[in-house]
Amino acid sequence: MTATFGTEDMMLPLDTPLVTEDEWLDLVRTALAEQGIHTAIPSLAETWFADRPANTTWVDALLRYRTEGAFVGMLSNMPPAWEPYWRKMVVADELFDAVVNSAQVGCRKPDREIFDLAAERAGIAPDRCILVDDLPQNCAGARAAGWRAVLFVDAEQAIADLERAVDH
Repeated sequence: MTATFGTEDMMLPLDTPLVTEDEWLDLVRTALAEQGIHTAIPSLAETWFADRPANTTWVDALLRYRTEGAFVGMLSNMPPAWEPYWRKMVVADELFDAVVNSAQVGCRKPDREIFDLAAERAGIAPDRCILVDDLPQNCAGARAAGWRAVLFVDAEQAIADLERAVDH
């Protein structure tokens, strides 16, 4: 199914966005039906964000960094349909100086282009930028673009690793 879009990454068509979530789900349903599997597939956004609380430890840390004068941005691979869901979890204007969303800019992590764009929008040299992300390939992409990176496993660990990264 993803070969249609020139990729093996099943999220790329959603994140850039080449298709809407509904179109993507139709493609998944069709691919499954061709395998003899007929099933209802609910909205990814509704499923992912249903009753999911914000990580208050991480939110508090971001607010503290921003209050202390750090530029805090959000760099996300996220389909447009997910926007209202994450915005219900946090007050973006309080947390972030800028949001760079793959669906709005047409490129995504781990590709260098999105890191270059984010650094440019922040007005910060890449070697002064730090990505905190839960995917190793996105951290590797950030490092390849000249950024520092922290792999997010949990909030406490990420905060400690970020503190060490900021000190260097």
